[in-house]
Amino acid sequence: MATALAFAAWFTGLRHLSAGTVGLIGLLNPVTGVLLGTVVADETLAPQQVCGLVLVFLGILLGQPVAARVVARLRAARAGRAARAARPGERTSPGPG
Repeated sequence: MATALAFAAWFTGLRHLSAGTVGLIGLLNPVTGVLLGTVVADETLAPQQVCGLVLVFLGILLGQPVAARVVARLRAARAGRAARAARPGERTSPGPG
């Protein structure tokens, strides 16, 4: 029954989301296992597990198309500043004269 539910949820997600987003959401499988173990089996979370959960969530967040565009834009701006700094003698802003 659980497999049928997961199958239906997976393909419903594919129908409504991009394949990249669905693939990133697949990274939540181990997170679900850890959290269910904590809640259902009364297991304790080690600091390494908490760090792993945070890394998974950050990876999913940064993998989203909007976040990826923002990161790409920041990298391009940084590269542009580095290129302008490498060309001495060029004026980058209007000034007197």
